[in-house]
Amino acid sequence: MEKNVAANKPAIARSVLSKRVLGDQYSLYSYLLRIVRRKGGIRVLIALPLLAGMADPLSAQPNAPPPANLCDTPGHHQFDFWVGRWDVFRSDTNQLVAHSLVEQLYSGCAVRENWMALQSAGGGSINVYQPKARQWRQLWADSANSLNDYSGGLRGKTMVLTGTSLGPSGAVTRVRMTYEPQKDGSVVQTGYDLPGAGKRWQLRYQFVYRPAKP
Repeated sequence: MEKNVAANKPAIARSVLSKRVLGDQYSLYSYLLRIVRRKGGIRVLIALPLLAGMADPLSAQPNAPPPANLCDTPGHHQFDFWVGRWDVFRSDTNQLVAHSLVEQLYSGCAVRENWMALQSAGGGSINVYQPKARQWRQLWADSANSLNDYSGGLRGKTMVLTGTSLGPSGAVTRVRMTYEPQKDGSVVQTGYDLPGAGKRWQLRYQFVYRPAKP
């Protein structure tokens, strides 16, 4: 019998070692349990001491606390007034120019706009709040191959973002946008640029975001 036990030790040891190396505790536990349940098996003499020193990995797992929501802060909620499904109009002519879907994503860590223009270039932006800097960062890209990079934050109740616009030709223009929530639930977005060495912002557009009709 001693010879049989000795002969089985290397095989079991190799199986146990391979499962430990792979880090699969559940497979190791199941492997030893199967050996013990085989009546009269010589390997039981080897498996029992190993199994006795292990806990059922499923019952031993503690209940992990739910992950903390890192983006449920007052700063991350500053852009909530812009979240929604919108019809967008020019402020001067009241002409419908686009539909827009603005969503909170990734557990509230980002705000994304999908700008669906009716005639001009479509595009979209991703907006992220940076707690350490206490400011927002927006990256915009569109089908006209423009790339705008903004940063800024709330001034009173108005979101003010300033940055640069990189056009398809490589020209860089300083740009600014403001978002102003209105009492009727709409949001007014105004865009400016600072051409050349200019010192005064020039109005480029002004849109009114109104809640989309069902």
